[in-house]
Amino acid sequence: MAEIVIKPGDGITQSAMDDILPKLADAVQQCGGDAVIDCSHIDSMDAVDVALLLGASKYCRDAGGNLSLRHTTDKVAGIIRILGLEDLFDLTS
Repeated sequence: MAEIVIKPGDGITQSAMDDILPKLADAVQQCGGDAVIDCSHIDSMDAVDVALLLGASKYCRDAGGNLSLRHTTDKVAGIIRILGLEDLFDLTS
């Protein structure tokens, strides 16, 4: 599985995703669509962060793979679950 590591201290920003998306595209091409984002430094998420993750997840699914969120905090995992998105991401704490 390809690994994409992002560790922003204040969330998943557009500028962070601008850096990640080319790496995600390479990983998806090399590994059949599977990718991992390390969320250990993401303390919270807002609607924009969720939308960016949804876009990355769709990109992976369209390539036949999955996007996994690793080292999610209870708060971030809770947001994903409350929004009913846990089926789109493989969450690990």
